[in-house]
Amino acid sequence: TNGCSASDAITVSADGKNPPLVEGIELAAFPPAGWTINNPDNSLTWSKTTVAYKSGTKSMFMDYHSYPAVGEIDEITSPALDLSGGSSPATLTFYVAYQLYTNPSNNPNFSDTLRVQVSTDCGVTWNTLYNKYGTALTTVTPAYSTSPFVPTASQWRMDTVSLPMAAQLMVKFIGINGY
Repeated sequence: TNGCSASDAITVSADGKNPPLVEGIELAAFPPAGWTINNPDNSLTWSKTTVAYKSGTKSMFMDYHSYPAVGEIDEITSPALDLSGGSSPATLTFYVAYQLYTNPSNNPNFSDTLRVQVSTDCGVTWNTLYNKYGTALTTVTPAYSTSPFVPTASQWRMDTVSLPMAAQLMVKFIGINGY
């Protein structure tokens, strides 16, 4: 069943468990309970930090500045969620902060990619709902710097993705290294 069973599904019900469902990165454990990380090259991957955050005291990040393996993919996947009983379209809202390493007008220029995919069949197939890179992903001016980017609270942008109302919905954040 690809790790998708009733025991690891979060159910949204009418008895006090109404949306919004919020997954913070504030607790000690990372990834959060029920979430999984796929790190095929066993190198840098999704991590937790206390030096950059929109609110609270922590965020998750990819250290692309120190990760020279172009094209590597790192994923963090949610547990299965039961949104089938919802009465209105569901949305995923998250904050993102990003700065390019090179001038987007230069050739070559380098950009990492953030992709959000969902599965309604326990991870057998995935649909891309969000795919940003280059200046579409940047959240600051200037859009690029060769110094490591550590965003302040005002340098984050809120993005929203519409989700299908499904009984076994899984959400995956994918980072693709572009150097």
